[in-house]
Amino acid sequence: MKKPFVGLLVIFMITGMSLSVVKSMNTHYDIPIPSAIGVTLGWQYKLDGNIHMTSASVADLDWDGHLEVLIGSRGGYLYCLNYTGGLEWRYQTGADIISSTPAVADLDKDRTQEVLVAADNYLYCLNYTGGLEWKYFSGYSTHSPCVADLDGDDFLEVLVGSGSDYLYCLNHTGGLEWQYLTGNNIDSCPAVADLDEDGTLEVLVGSMDTYLYCLNHIGGLEWQYKTDDEIHSSPAIADLDGDGTLEVLVGSYDMYLHCVDHTGIQEWRYWLNDEVFSPSVADLDGDGTLEVLVGAYNLYCVNHIGGLEWQYPLFNAGLSVPAIADLDGDSMMEVLIGSRDDYLYCVNHTGNFEWNYLIGDFVDSSPAVADLNNDGILEVLVGSWTDYIYCLEITGVTSSGAAPWYSFHGSVFNTGRMDSDSDYLDDLTEEYYNTNSSDSDSDDDTYSDGMEVFADTDPNDDQDYPGLDSDDDGIADFDEIIIHGTDPNDPDSDDDGLGDLEEVTSGSDGYITDPWDSDSDDDGLNDEEEAIQGTNPNDDDSDDDGLDDQEEVTSGSDGYITDPWNNDSDEDGLDDYEEVNLGTDGYLTNPVNNDTDNDDLNDYEESVTGNDGYITDPTDSDTDDDGLVDGDEYVEGTNPTDSDSDDDWLTDGEEIHTYYSNPLNKDSDDDGYTDGLEVALGFNPIDPLDHPPDTITQNNTVTTTVESGITFTSVVLTFTLGIVAAVILLRRRIK
Repeated sequence: MKKPFVGLLVIFMITGMSLSVVKSMNTHYDIPIPSAIGVTLGWQYKLDGNIHMTSASVADLDWDGHLEVLIGSRGGYLYCLNYTGGLEWRYQTGADIISSTPAVADLDKDRTQEVLVAADNYLYCLNYTGGLEWKYFSGYSTHSPCVADLDGDDFLEVLVGSGSDYLYCLNHTGGLEWQYLTGNNIDSCPAVADLDEDGTLEVLVGSMDTYLYCLNHIGGLEWQYKTDDEIHSSPAIADLDGDGTLEVLVGSYDMYLHCVDHTGIQEWRYWLNDEVFSPSVADLDGDGTLEVLVGAYNLYCVNHIGGLEWQYPLFNAGLSVPAIADLDGDSMMEVLIGSRDDYLYCVNHTGNFEWNYLIGDFVDSSPAVADLNNDGILEVLVGSWTDYIYCLEITGVTSSGAAPWYSFHGSVFNTGRMDSDSDYLDDLTEEYYNTNSSDSDSDDDTYSDGMEVFADTDPNDDQDYPGLDSDDDGIADFDEIIIHGTDPNDPDSDDDGLGDLEEVTSGSDGYITDPWDSDSDDDGLNDEEEAIQGTNPNDDDSDDDGLDDQEEVTSGSDGYITDPWNNDSDEDGLDDYEEVNLGTDGYLTNPVNNDTDNDDLNDYEESVTGNDGYITDPTDSDTDDDGLVDGDEYVEGTNPTDSDSDDDWLTDGEEIHTYYSNPLNKDSDDDGYTDGLEVALGFNPIDPLDHPPDTITQNNTVTTTVESGITFTSVVLTFTLGIVAAVILLRRRIK
């Protein structure tokens, strides 16, 4: 019967039909029947190398209410993608390959999440934006880390195995707390639980030396369990039989799935006819008992006492660890697993085929499930050797249900424990946060415990939740504390009249300012006043004229209110600073009046040899005091710095306003006599027929003809001789 079934199965898989294939414990195959649930590609992202052993982790790193996706690649990069598949950041480890699955936790209690990933010789700790916080050298081929508070100091420790044969325990700053040497490489992600209920945690890890080790919280050996071949499996821990004590499940290359009790004694083992990788645990069918899911050559479902419930034929499950979730909201679980026949498979709780998705190359990566877009329906994330990570969307359903084992090692903390209430916190991590592992919303504030932990709100306080805005300023308290550093109880942290939201966004004023500094640019105007004035609150001199904004918008030290957005408020060609300081022109002018002395020449024209060719005093309308203002001199063409432009003994003002003569021609009427002489002798300087006679002969006068043709009369000699004679006669009489 097997050969006909295989042929049919291949045909159905090629045509892409959704089928249900039931395989009972006696390997009888039922007839395939259609199923309503389906899958379609949501998005895909190409990495710089293929995805081998690493698997996706999900966490809300940036508190936007959406989960980010973290995954490593064979190219040595760790990628952080947003929920739509866009790159948020990537970090280059320097390794040739990342084969570990990232863990996420707030290690240092700074209210932000750290990302832990191992690559080659190092364990890397990155901050939520992808920056390196620390790294620890742990030896070649380091594997997936696990986080838990081992010593009860309220800080999480990091556990990681390596190819150096050691299991390392690091503190939250990356310092070594202890190390334990096994007999061979550790290719196993540790699991953590209080197995013996003594109030301290034990660490379970497998080694290629064939042993499963149980260590106490300070790194001492409690017990060890020997298998018959190498252990590459990461242990899972759960109370399988409901007796109140925990069991440990681990696969071995001896082809057995082993179940040991809390003291290290074997409870049962199940032979799978192939090398066994890492198990997952959940109550698939809602009967109150747990099932164990594990991949080998096929997918196996083993009940809590070690009996086979069903198996689903795969080409080879390879290294893929099953993810378990109620994808279609029917309260029964689906199981997702990759295979080396290039498909991702989804089977229901009884082992029936629901759907598969052709990836196109080996799927050694373990699938992860999460509601990335907050639509109430889970998405499926998986990587492959095609170099792509795929986000698959479930079709034919209206909602999804629980996801008790949503990623490689149970949760984003990689503890090897179930997430019983599907709140993104596994049961061990719920103990750390004192939340209820059977209630996804411990404080009934409508936010799951996991989302509160990611957002650093208190999952046990219904008055503290993601998005809480205590001061009603439009910024969530978490964002105020972590991102902006503002006071979540004061809507205007710096009391400058601008609310915090207005300051941390471009808002109505168009600027992002310092919400903790009322005067962001220290120019004397607080940020609100700058918003009113329209100035730049981040630039103390908005118009770059040398005057700070406060000086411009108040009368200040210069006595003027100028335009803080115009470096030349009066547009006269001189910037405001030049006008109110002696500057290069040596004058103090009015920065809001382009003609300070009202002489019809603007201040710039006066301070440079502009259109008129002269530098004049912009504060004196008549620079040469000739009775003709500088502007009129420009019109007349006279020299505004020379009171008598034509040197005719008449000022330019007299010539223009009194005698109407030409101030640029010393003989305006061309009669041979200078204008000044004519005026002095009572003649009209602009009438060529009215001038002094050519020769003047009168008593007590002499006539002098100037060589140039200009004759002037001087009463000098006769008058002088008369004076002398009179003095002589007077002296004689006195004698």
